[in-house]
Amino acid sequence: MSSVKISIIIPVYNSELYLEQCLDSIINQTLKDIEIICVDDGSTDHSLQILRRYRELDERFVVFTQHNQYAGVARNNGLKNARGKYVLFLDSDDFFDSNMLEKLYYKAESDKTEVLVFDAFQYDNKLDEVVNTSWQVLRKRYLWEGIKAGKDIAGQIFEFTLSAPWNKVFLREYVVKNALCFQPIPRTNDLYFVYAAISCAERIGILNEKLLYYRDNNESSLQGSGECTPTVFLEAISGLEKYLKDRKLFEIYRESFERMALDVAFYNLSNMKSKENYCLVADAIKKELLHQLSYKDSALEVSFFHEIQSKKKIIIYGAGVIAKVLVNYLMYIYGYEKDNIKIVVSDLSRSVKQISGIEVVEFRSLSKEYTNNLVVIAVIDKSIQKEIEKSVLSQKYSRIVLCGISEMVAIMKENNR
Repeated sequence: MSSVKISIIIPVYNSELYLEQCLDSIINQTLKDIEIICVDDGSTDHSLQILRRYRELDERFVVFTQHNQYAGVARNNGLKNARGKYVLFLDSDDFFDSNMLEKLYYKAESDKTEVLVFDAFQYDNKLDEVVNTSWQVLRKRYLWEGIKAGKDIAGQIFEFTLSAPWNKVFLREYVVKNALCFQPIPRTNDLYFVYAAISCAERIGILNEKLLYYRDNNESSLQGSGECTPTVFLEAISGLEKYLKDRKLFEIYRESFERMALDVAFYNLSNMKSKENYCLVADAIKKELLHQLSYKDSALEVSFFHEIQSKKKIIIYGAGVIAKVLVNYLMYIYGYEKDNIKIVVSDLSRSVKQISGIEVVEFRSLSKEYTNNLVVIAVIDKSIQKEIEKSVLSQKYSRIVLCGISEMVAIMKENNR
């Protein structure tokens, strides 16, 4: 094989349903000078047999095995054995545009990037199709032209893209020089590696093209297993904080770090399905995160707290992260009955159908008897909050509260007093 341009590193654990599609879309790439390092993490299905079969068919494959130590350790083991100029960490259930590696390699070469970030499609595993939602790998309002150092984008460094490693190409020499590695934890092991890499980089580039198909709604993935390790994400946040402080970077990135930490915390909290785990995570966030942040929460009217303390009927407008967090907070912390919570959205076809056993309905379907109820617009994006508020006011609802991340922080702090 000629010199390796990109080392593809794939942790594999019980991926037999999607592994062949993933591997086929790699071996058929137009860029041929690659190596494909697969690390089986103690699979109990036929994943390892599939990997060995592909290794026999294509000399570019390298297969390692380890006892079940999770994806972070598998990625580190792959990285130790990588020979490529660049490294790309992919997931074993995703699949890729056939030109992906060629486009990434020549973009990284022409811009001399240490980290190159690109875009991805969201592929709904249950619907078996690409979907358009508010989910974003690259947040368009933060994007730039040309090359930036981490310090040039200090205000949004941890927000312009996800902490996932699979949409980023790293210069291997840069990774080795900075002794970057993944945390050996069950979930969120990528946050530390990715954000540490970006924070120190002098040359970050963007290729604003969708080249990867990210498989969502896959219950066998780590995203679907949060109940087993509910608070481990706090180790990732704490590890990154220490890394930044050790390198005298924390104060430079503090504002973006704190917003990111709250985003990650509430995302994890929103995924808790049991009351026990929800309360466990909520308590951990309050004890280990909120009191450490200088983040300014938004003041809420005393009347709002009187309203929820009295458990009066309430309308929650939204079905995303903040809505899920708030609904469960009302039930599990304030003792709300499900019948006293109405969850509404603008368009049910683009929404989940229920949250914690409460049916989600379209706002326009509400009868006039609800117009005197308090409406809490539980949406992160402030511009969307304002759009919804106008719509609600036009329907003669006058008691409205806007609730984003800062307001949810205020609710949690108030309950802790």
